[in-house]
Amino acid sequence: MLTVPNELKSRLLNITDEVRELHPLLETIFHKMPTLMKVEYTHGPNERGADFILTKESAEFGDTEYVGVIVKVGKITQGMSSVTEQIEECTLRRLSPSGKKEIYLSEIWVVANGTITEGAKEKIWAEYKTQKIKFVDINLLTKWTQSYVPDYGVEINIQDYNLISKQRELCVERELKFSLLPKEGSPKHLTPEIIHIDDEFSPIDMVRNIFEKVEKSKFLSIESQMGGGKTKLLNSMVEHFSDIEMYKDKRICPIYLTSKEAIHSKKTLSELIKGKVEEFDLKDDERRKYLVLIDGLDEAKPNDTDISTRVISLIDEVENSENIKLVIASRDITNEIIEKNSCFRKNRYRIKPLKLNGMIKFLEELCAGVSIRTRLLEDLKKSDLFKVLPKTPIAAIILAKLISEGSEELPMNLTELYAKYCELSLGRWDIDKGLKTQKQYEALDAIVSNIASYMLLNELPSLSKAEAKQKFKDYLDERNLKIDSDALFDEMLERSSILVKDDAKGTIAFKHRSFAEFFFAKQLINKQKVEINSDIFHPYWTNSFFFYVGLKKDCPELLEEIITLPVEHEGMRLSRLVNMGSLLLAGYQSPYWVIEKGIDSIFTDAGKYFTEVREGQTESFLSVLPPLHLLSVFHNIIEEGYAYKFLKEAIVKSIEENSTKKSDCESLPYSLFFLDSMRYKLGGGELFDNLIELYNGKLPTLLDLAVGHEAKRVDYSSPVIKKVQKRLAKNCKKSIEFRTAVVKLYEESIDGTKKISTNSQKRLR
Repeated sequence: MLTVPNELKSRLLNITDEVRELHPLLETIFHKMPTLMKVEYTHGPNERGADFILTKESAEFGDTEYVGVIVKVGKITQGMSSVTEQIEECTLRRLSPSGKKEIYLSEIWVVANGTITEGAKEKIWAEYKTQKIKFVDINLLTKWTQSYVPDYGVEINIQDYNLISKQRELCVERELKFSLLPKEGSPKHLTPEIIHIDDEFSPIDMVRNIFEKVEKSKFLSIESQMGGGKTKLLNSMVEHFSDIEMYKDKRICPIYLTSKEAIHSKKTLSELIKGKVEEFDLKDDERRKYLVLIDGLDEAKPNDTDISTRVISLIDEVENSENIKLVIASRDITNEIIEKNSCFRKNRYRIKPLKLNGMIKFLEELCAGVSIRTRLLEDLKKSDLFKVLPKTPIAAIILAKLISEGSEELPMNLTELYAKYCELSLGRWDIDKGLKTQKQYEALDAIVSNIASYMLLNELPSLSKAEAKQKFKDYLDERNLKIDSDALFDEMLERSSILVKDDAKGTIAFKHRSFAEFFFAKQLINKQKVEINSDIFHPYWTNSFFFYVGLKKDCPELLEEIITLPVEHEGMRLSRLVNMGSLLLAGYQSPYWVIEKGIDSIFTDAGKYFTEVREGQTESFLSVLPPLHLLSVFHNIIEEGYAYKFLKEAIVKSIEENSTKKSDCESLPYSLFFLDSMRYKLGGGELFDNLIELYNGKLPTLLDLAVGHEAKRVDYSSPVIKKVQKRLAKNCKKSIEFRTAVVKLYEESIDGTKKISTNSQKRLR
């Protein structure tokens, strides 16, 4: 006698609407049964007796069998003629679900959420002796429900259960498809450290629990550098909020969208959500909220106005909605129109780079068992490699793959790291194993570069397999290389971890956008002339040209052309400040005079740029900040991008040359402030002492304040700095006007539109 939980049995018995309640439950069960392939279609007017048609593979004969399912609410007795009528219709010949051939149903299941009497079973068996008929009554239905839908009846509707289960399933598919980590034996994902983007000198506002932040907020922007873990974080949000216990409590349903789906669409978020959930036939629930997760905003390449207008409209929609939340993930956003949006500014977060110890530990786990692991990791700890590479999971994973594969040489920079990994992935080392010829490898490398260029130039996140195959065929036929294009294409997908396929959509895509950017740069190398203009500082192209410089390595003419580019657009000018250090590092084999020229140019412009904004000489989206906050922004950008030992000599030389210039140049003291701060960080002796003495106590008050803050931050003290601090304190006590002016430097925006509350009064005591 089958024993079943009374509560679950009672719930199943009380189902009275088979379409809205019993059908979704059965569809979920059928999808999870290991013996069934799929549910072909459900309840409709043309199914000729069957509420469901199921397909399953016949192990005995290797063909497909079709099962018709008749679903009834309540008890089935001998006198229930509707059941026999449906069985009769199930015996008729019909078109297959695909409509391509005619079939018979080889099996019929009769399912009821009540009992099926023995008399009813005997009558049906006697009348349809030639048919294979099975009965599923309340007891077996309860057992199935316990096995395949264990959370059914736990305070949420089956439709909601199916919805969040689907989101979790899609999340797992993304993880398996796009993760660079091995599927088994992977180290635990490093928990990302997330900070609220703060432009003050005050301590960093660390986010302790990003999930709680999502629960309490309507909108969040999460930014990081390439490979910094944005997609992984969004997937973790899907996993968190689609957990059955979490959904019971919070009723937040995650909906993941690519930027292609969300940013290029003209639909509202409500319409996009409807398109994702309408198949689940959800019941109304005032508690239910949707968390829309948009990944890869930086991958969209329309003009700035198109992007900003769309993003702001989405933010406005969620602000005015009671049931929609929005999280956008992107590389650093420098779109000035978006940055002016108050909701965006208040809810801006960034994933911090990995700490050195965390990255080393991550590598040790990934490289466990490799004989050369200890020596290589010790070399890494002593080298400048980690100072050049971004501290991101993708860099650690690629490096670990190289070590695990037995690579004896460590890459000198990120471009070399990608080059070595991509060589490995496309089969460069298979040549020695006899698995691939040099000719095959070179052809594959060239074709992948062509595909990357085509996709980036045409803003394509994926490419149809048919079109990709044609590109293989065209390339190989034109060169008469006697290589089978289909075989090479299949081999690329099977052995390469750079491109992945989506069988359901019939497409291929790069596993990570940075691979497309790297191969695009490889194709640029083969061109005689590459146009260089300020667009290389647009976020869409910045990494591609970083790789381009890195692949050339010794390229003084190219670097000089980039250094002397006129940049009119403010967003590009800020991007130039952020990225020029990386470009100089990428071209590390160039003559050092061009590195010196680049450092002098960028620090000179940093001083001018700051002065122009500070003095209101140009309209700037940065003028909403108080002067001291603005100086902090510039200082943090420069510290992030230029604190490398390779650049130290160029920084020192720039200080020496600029110190001999006219000291009354308005922007020069700010340039020297940035330079001296970097010199000290790179182990260069006194901090700001020479700068203060150069100006003989006549530095702008703003820099006097900044000198004190920075000295305190790095725990540096000297008689010269103490003298500056005493003079400031004395002037604040003697003059109310001076004190008021100083407070404004902390609290009043440059454009005079707002005041920011700070503890500046306390700082001045």
